[in-house]
Amino acid sequence: MTKSTKKYIDISPHRSILTKISQTGYSIQEAISELIDNAIDARITNEKLDVSIDITHDSVTINDNGKGMTEEQAVKAIRLGFSEKKGQLGEFGLGLKTSTSLFR
Repeated sequence: MTKSTKKYIDISPHRSILTKISQTGYSIQEAISELIDNAIDARITNEKLDVSIDITHDSVTINDNGKGMTEEQAVKAIRLGFSEKKGQLGEFGLGLKTSTSLFR
């Protein structure tokens, strides 16, 4: 059995981005949908996608069994308009940044 190691990377966006993005009018439901779209984009071929959502009074945690991101990809992912996805749900590079700005 392989033990999973998690590394937490601070990908907090710059304050100026938070102000602009948080004015998009996203609802909490739309923000969660954006994060689920990202999980769909990251699914592993021929494997069932598993997404779990845990909502408490002070946090929303979404986990999936997708392929994930490298540390470099995670840092780039928070840049406004950045996306490595072409022809996928998240190809415009706004969903992750916009959705996570609502939970700040």
